[in-house]
Order: sequence, then structure tokens, then C-alpha cells
Amino acid sequence: MKRLIPLMMLVSGSSLAIDDNEVLQKLSPAWATLEQKAVALVGPDYQKQMVDAAFASVAVSACPGLAYNAEEVDKRFSKLVAEKGGKTPEEQQTFTIKASTLYGAYLGLLIAESHLDTPTFCKYVDKAKAGKEGPKVFWTQK
Repeated sequence: MKRLIPLMMLVSGSSLAIDDNEVLQKLSPAWATLEQKAVALVGPDYQKQMVDAAFASVAVSACPGLAYNAEEVDKRFSKLVAEKGGKTPEEQQTFTIKASTLYGAYLGLLIAESHLDTPTFCKYVDKAKAGKEGPKVFWTQK
């Protein structure tokens, strides 16, 4: 039986299927919970950017030929905080902590998935390289 890796449902709407796997099934509720929390905090557009940035970070570690574009991540995160973080420094600090925690949770799930099936994960990275948007804006070619 084939199914989608949960990250594939979130990153660029692709549909890369792999063999059904009990561990991946167990990760699906975590993806759904995290998505709900992130969308509630930052909205759907920024949630997708958060997943794309986390995916890019993991892709750089898991697959050859990429370098992480920290400057782009910083630029977009600063814009997110400016738009959604509140007016006072205290509100922005609280928001930054919450958003950073969600980003870290995405990193953890993506690291787990990349280790479960690294060749398939890197095949998706190759597909994402061809896109105009999505995770590729957060990396550069080596």
C-alpha cells in the first residue's frame, strides 16, 4: 500500500508516495497537530514558509549539493515577527519564542522522516529544486 509522507502534504503540495510504514502513520497526527498550532499562530502562508524553511534545513544535512540560505530565513522571519508579533517588544519576544518552538518541532519531524527513508527524501529534494517557490528559496547550490 502506498501513502504520502506527511511532509509531502505540507511542502509544495507534491505527491511522492513511498511504501506504507507504521512509523510514518504514527507521525501523521503529529503533523496535523503541529499544522493546526502553526496556522493558528502565524496563518497559512507563513506556516507553509516555516515548513519550507525547516525542510530546506534538513535537506542541506540529508542530501548533497546544497547550502542553507540563513540570510533568506532571517529576512522572512523578521518580516513574520513584524507582521504578526504584536506592537510591544514583550509581545514580539513572546511571539518569537512561540514561532521558534514551532519551527523546531517541524525540524524534528523532518529530521525523523529524512532518516526513515533518506533516498526518497532526497528524491523529493531533487523535485523541489526544480520548483520556483517552496523550500528552494531557503537553500543555494554548492
